[in-house]
Amino acid sequence: VVGVGQPIVLADIRGELLRIIEERFKHVAEPVITVAPAVNALVNLPVIASTPNDDPLGFDITNPLPGRVEASPVYSWAWSNGTTNTGAGVGYDGTSPTSHAGHYPVQSTYASGGVESVGLQVTWSITLTVPGIAPITDIEPLVYEASEGFAVRSARTVLVE
Repeated sequence: VVGVGQPIVLADIRGELLRIIEERFKHVAEPVITVAPAVNALVNLPVIASTPNDDPLGFDITNPLPGRVEASPVYSWAWSNGTTNTGAGVGYDGTSPTSHAGHYPVQSTYASGGVESVGLQVTWSITLTVPGIAPITDIEPLVYEASEGFAVRSARTVLVE
């Protein structure tokens, strides 16, 4: 606890804010990726990825100083074929990704088979509001990463009687 009139070092506050955010919202530190199809993606058909879309977080604190913490996520995706996307994505819900391409904002298509992957970086920007002073926005963001691998296979037509 800091006394009235004592300067507070912003670096000291960041460590405490990180601890509080991770304690209250344990899922923030561990982004989860869902890939569809989960098994045997096909060449030249979209692979879809998503993660739970976390709303901005907000809560009051009293230590190391009284105020309010607000944190907002930004999602950045990087596919092993060089494609990038932003946003949390939409999990597969039965809508055809080929007929309704815009329905799934986080997707990529592979031209050949192999073991592929998608990486996710979630960056939480933090604002600290303390009564009587302008909001503090130059707090280093919290950055968390996850990745998921999947197989892409070639398919061919087989004629049967």
